[in-house]
Amino acid sequence: MKILKEHFYDIVRLYINQVGVTIFSLFLYLAIGDIDDESLFMTLRIAVSVLSILFYIVLIYNVVWELGAKDKIRIDSRRYDPKPYKGIVIALFANLPNLLLGTLSAVFCSVFLASGAEWAKTAFGIVFLITKFHAPMFMGIIQGVTPANPSLGSDPAIFTDALFESIWFIVLPLVIVLITEGAYLLGSHEKRIFGFLGKKDNQGKK
Repeated sequence: MKILKEHFYDIVRLYINQVGVTIFSLFLYLAIGDIDDESLFMTLRIAVSVLSILFYIVLIYNVVWELGAKDKIRIDSRRYDPKPYKGIVIALFANLPNLLLGTLSAVFCSVFLASGAEWAKTAFGIVFLITKFHAPMFMGIIQGVTPANPSLGSDPAIFTDALFESIWFIVLPLVIVLITEGAYLLGSHEKRIFGFLGKKDNQGKK
């Protein structure tokens, strides 16, 4: 695909941003790990998750807005055909690991709930653990929505909650994909949500 070849660096850059936010959120989770008050602990986990996601969105917005602004220059000079879907394509490639892990978690969990197969339970446990450590910025919000803590026990109710958590690990990256597309469209029209973000206009420069 031409967009993949042309914007491989941008896709990698977006993924590296996620890695940075992953490390950032893990450090914050560790900082509150010794809190004994369960209610306070859960509240802080959600706060860490929200803060980390907002930080992630700001990083994405800045990268993709500038990409859209550069494309506008080429489009205005008739050197480039408009591609309003570019933000979605780039974001989908950058979020493939998230979407793949979330989907595998949901599939293995569904198989175990439907059949009780031990291999599916084991596979789910491994993949779901990787999923949570790969995108920990989503964990606080997801566990706030589905507060049960999935384990490798055999309680179907626990795994039903785990299935919902796995689905959220698919939904939230898709939300990020839509936000990325919005940032690209804003950049390609030189519109800003935040005045301090995005490429500065060249007006007034000599």
